[in-house]
Amino acid sequence: MSDAPVGAHPVRRSLWVRIGTPLVIVAVALAIGSGVFSGKPETEAQRAARIEAVVRCPSCIDVSVAQSQESTALAVRHEIEQQVARGRSTAQIEQTLVDQYGQNILLEPPDSGGFAVIWIVPIVLAAGALVVVGALFWRRSRLFAATSAAQARVDTDTDTDTDTDTDTDTGATP
Repeated sequence: MSDAPVGAHPVRRSLWVRIGTPLVIVAVALAIGSGVFSGKPETEAQRAARIEAVVRCPSCIDVSVAQSQESTALAVRHEIEQQVARGRSTAQIEQTLVDQYGQNILLEPPDSGGFAVIWIVPIVLAAGALVVVGALFWRRSRLFAATSAAQARVDTDTDTDTDTDTDTDTGATP
């Protein structure tokens, strides 16, 4: 049997615990799933495959060199593998390919600073919307409180006027 008294309410957890617990669980799950805690370094073949996935086939339309079997794609793959074996960084390899084939060789365009705008504008708009909605609710609650107070005064005045009128009406006649 339970030790809790009959009719006892369950313990209410604070809002931070009710919201924070699921958020912590999701964050841990995402960190584990993303491989952040993976201790194995990336092999040369894995690194070359990752680079090949973002490099466009020079003779294809919107296909990476990893997906294409064209001779130009095979040549680019071979060049990527050689540069990875020489120990060049990903940025250096991509820059070499851009110098040879032009900026269109990359399937992912370089970061041009627009990233901040993509994230900041919606956040600012959402914050502005929250402020407007909050101001409307605050104004409405003040208006509601004022009308409630005025209604209470009118009701009180009406009750006292009715009480005084009935006292004078029931009085003795001269």
